[in-house]
Amino acid sequence: MAYTEIRAPFNAVIDKQLVELGRFINTGQTVARLLSSDIAEVILPVSAADSGFLDPAVDAPVVLRAKIGARQWQWQATLLRIESRVDRQTRVVPVVVEIASPYDNSLHPHTLPLGLFVEAQIPGRSISSAVRLPRSALQADGSVFVLSGNSLRRRQVTIAHREGDFVVIGAGLAAGDLVVVTRLEVMFEGMKVEPGDA
Repeated sequence: MAYTEIRAPFNAVIDKQLVELGRFINTGQTVARLLSSDIAEVILPVSAADSGFLDPAVDAPVVLRAKIGARQWQWQATLLRIESRVDRQTRVVPVVVEIASPYDNSLHPHTLPLGLFVEAQIPGRSISSAVRLPRSALQADGSVFVLSGNSLRRRQVTIAHREGDFVVIGAGLAAGDLVVVTRLEVMFEGMKVEPGDA
């Protein structure tokens, strides 16, 4: 009898050891769980609406961040692929990013722990002539009021994206339009107003 040496077919770190040294093992028995030390894939859940803004360019740079205790950790990654399905339960599109050599401290100041929740900054497509407005400027019917002389004019707009208390308008406004962002108790087409200082 002799000790057996088992070699992984890829560079790896041991995530979990499932047998102790000196134990007998059976054919096909799992002895350890390994993690590739060459690359790590991180699956990011992106809403279906937001996934339309992602640029599926290969190797797009992605920044991953996580708060560990009082410190902010960061890793550089690249966009690997955007899955072609929407998760039935969560209604998100899985976006897969890749981190090269996740356990190499000469490349990354911190090792990326398996199972860590991260935030991601992913480059997206730009929207030409987009305008970011406070959500309060948007009326219930999806329109906004613009100032024309001393009168209000209603404009139907297309909302390209929602960001918390803001909306990004993709179409419906012209360059130079003065959008009313202060909601008045009563607002209607042609209403006379006295513009204040911005």
